[in-house]
Amino acid sequence: MTKPMYKIALFPIPGSVTFPYTTVPLHVFEPRYRVLFREAQRQKMRVGICHTKKVIREMNKKMSLEEKLSSNLSSFEPYEIFSAGFPTIIDITDDGRMLVEIPAEERFISKKRYQDVPFLISECEAYEDDKPIDDLSYTSELRRKVDDYLLEFAKQDHEELLALLKSNEWNELTNLQYSFKVFQTIKLTPDLMQNVLEMRSPKKRLEVLVEQLQI
Repeated sequence: MTKPMYKIALFPIPGSVTFPYTTVPLHVFEPRYRVLFREAQRQKMRVGICHTKKVIREMNKKMSLEEKLSSNLSSFEPYEIFSAGFPTIIDITDDGRMLVEIPAEERFISKKRYQDVPFLISECEAYEDDKPIDDLSYTSELRRKVDDYLLEFAKQDHEELLALLKSNEWNELTNLQYSFKVFQTIKLTPDLMQNVLEMRSPKKRLEVLVEQLQI
């Protein structure tokens, strides 16, 4: 059965790995990306936030803010797997900068480049977990270990995190949702986060987290 294809505009950001069930705030000032978000809203097109493999063209680091607002900066080769959602432009400043939010709904994989300039658009498929084969009790035990670790950390004067961990919203997350959303609270290296993003099982994602936290 042929999978549906989606045209998604790509916003490469070095070191930025976004997981489903999270919302990403962005401060956008490059001309091409301001066009991207206007077009995405006009066409009701998703935007994907992508970690990057390499720099294709380096920006001039001595540019003033005024120059940055009128010039396209560095160009990057993005990873093929990323999270995406429909953006909302929250505000536009007097000098043209945009404040944008993207609620990341799900993961996608880029299959074919559709457009290169002024910004990237790819034809993509949804990138889903494998059919449920996890040991649910084991996955839930991994989740409890991570929560216990976070609770001890939150008690050290991290009231906002403590409130989140005790909320019904947090405790009612499915294991699937939890295995993504927990990475809002714990940051690993970008390349490791990208590796986790590409995993296709809640158990595998939580195993990596438990190993990294050494719990």
